[in-house]
Amino acid sequence: VNFTPPFSGDAVLYLVQAGVTATAAPPTATATAVLPTATAVPPTATAVLPTATAVPPTATAVPPTATAVPPTATAVPPTATAVPPTATAVPPTATAVPPTATAVPPAATPAGALPFPSTRVLDNYNRANSNKIGGNWTGNVSGYKIAGSRLDVGRTYDIYWKPALFGTSQEAFVTLATIDPAAGEIGVILKAQSRTGLGAGLIEVFYSPRSKNVQVWTYTLWLGWRQQGAASAVAMAAGDRLGARALSNGQVEVYRNNSLINVWNLSGWRYAGSSGYIGIFTLEATNALLDDFGGGSVGVRGEAAGVEGTPEEEDSGEEALLRYKTIPMVWLPSIQVSPD
Repeated sequence: VNFTPPFSGDAVLYLVQAGVTATAAPPTATATAVLPTATAVPPTATAVLPTATAVPPTATAVPPTATAVPPTATAVPPTATAVPPTATAVPPTATAVPPTATAVPPAATPAGALPFPSTRVLDNYNRANSNKIGGNWTGNVSGYKIAGSRLDVGRTYDIYWKPALFGTSQEAFVTLATIDPAAGEIGVILKAQSRTGLGAGLIEVFYSPRSKNVQVWTYTLWLGWRQQGAASAVAMAAGDRLGARALSNGQVEVYRNNSLINVWNLSGWRYAGSSGYIGIFTLEATNALLDDFGGGSVGVRGEAAGVEGTPEEEDSGEEALLRYKTIPMVWLPSIQVSPD
């Protein structure tokens, strides 16, 4: 084909269409149309930034939440402060306990619960024979003497242990070394309000060999002698110990050796709750011998603890006309008279 120009218009159109495969390649390889696509990417990346920028406000909102915690912690101290009043209320409860404990001892000490005797021997009479029985004794001492390390009963009189005034609960005891079977009474004295004579009052607990029983009597000035309750039958033998315990509540326990014979209630007697002296009282017992007299305050560490009493005026000019009895055992009060 001859391409030498000039061509006709149709010829040119033909040639272009006929060689479209080889000549049209350059327009296809042109990258000019791709650039707009690559250029559009940056806006996409740019749009990400606002998303990342929105995160800080979220992190910034956290502190207010943390800041709200202290008020909660601050509210705890008032709760802890309210506890002390509760603890302070406890002492009154503990203070109320002692009265309850104080009420226990009477219930814990029934009659006969404490071994008898709980006190010691005061006079064993282990000394030379003498018509004087010793300076620790007062009262009608001329009715007794020391013979063979025993207290020999002569005339009928009451004698008192002088050194101490014993407590409101006390005991006294004596051993009946020899019993006079004809004796009206051989006994002990408790809670005597005097240590020189019958005085204002006393308790006597005695064994009657004639009647073979034990009895409890009280003496009160101007009222005389009164038997308290009924006698209790018992037969005592030589060598037995007669003893009695007078408690502050008015109970009087009577013992043969270590065994309780009976309990008498003297709560209505004027001096039932008083302290006093202890001693010995015999009646028509001239052939009796006594030994190992003892006693003292009960509950003072097992000892015959006593308090020296107020000394009384002793008038040697007074003579005691002791009580006497007639059948059937009517007792009259002692009378203090002056030889003048």
